[in-house]
Amino acid sequence: GNPGIAPETSWTAELRGEHRFAQDRGSVEAKIFYEVTDGEIDKMFINPAKTISASGNIGTGKAYGVEGKFNLRLDMVGVKGGIFSGRVKRQISSVADPFTGFDRGMRGRFPFELDLNFRQDVDRLGLSYGAEFHHIGGTQVFSDSFARDEFIIGPRVDVFVQKKLGRFTVRFEGQQITGSHESRSRTIFADNQTIGTVLRRESFREIRDKRFTLKLRTGF
Repeated sequence: GNPGIAPETSWTAELRGEHRFAQDRGSVEAKIFYEVTDGEIDKMFINPAKTISASGNIGTGKAYGVEGKFNLRLDMVGVKGGIFSGRVKRQISSVADPFTGFDRGMRGRFPFELDLNFRQDVDRLGLSYGAEFHHIGGTQVFSDSFARDEFIIGPRVDVFVQKKLGRFTVRFEGQQITGSHESRSRTIFADNQTIGTVLRRESFREIRDKRFTLKLRTGF
C-alpha cells in the first residue's frame, strides 16, 4: 500500500434548472457542471526505481458536462399509476496518466450514461410491474505500471413483477435479461508503461448470466 495517500478534495460549479408540470404530472431537470478534483486517487509509482505501483495521489483531474433528468406520470396518456423516468449524462474528464504523462479519462467516469425506468402500480389488483434500462457508453481506462486496460460495458435490462396475496407479497425479478456483455482490451508491457515495450495484447469478452429471482415477503 501507500501510507502517504491523502483524501481527494473537489470543487464543483453547477448551473441547474428545474420545471414541474401542473397537477403533479412530473418534472424535468437539467444541469451543466464543472468539477476539479485535487489529489485524484489512482495507480502510480511509489518508489524512485519505478518498479512498484500502488494507489496514490496522481494530480489534478477535471470533468465537465451536462446531465438531464425527467419524471413523468402516465395517467395523462391513459396508463393509470404508470411512471416513466430517466437520466442522461454526457461528460468529458481528463487527468495526466502517471505512467505515460498523457491525458486520459478519470477512473470511474464514463463519457455517457443513460438510465430509463418504467413502473406501473395497479392498485385494484395489488399488482406492480416495471422495467429498467441501463447503458454506460464509451471506454473506461485502467492504467497500471505493467498493464493498460480499456473496458466497454454493454447495456442491460432488468424487469420485475410484484403481486400482493393477502399478508404476502410475491416478487419475480429478471436481471440482465438481454445478456449484458463486457469487453476488455489489455496491453501488457515487458517492463512498465514508462519504457513502453509491449510484451503482448489480450482481448476478453464476457456475457453476463441472465438471473431470475422469486421472492416471498410478509410481516408478523
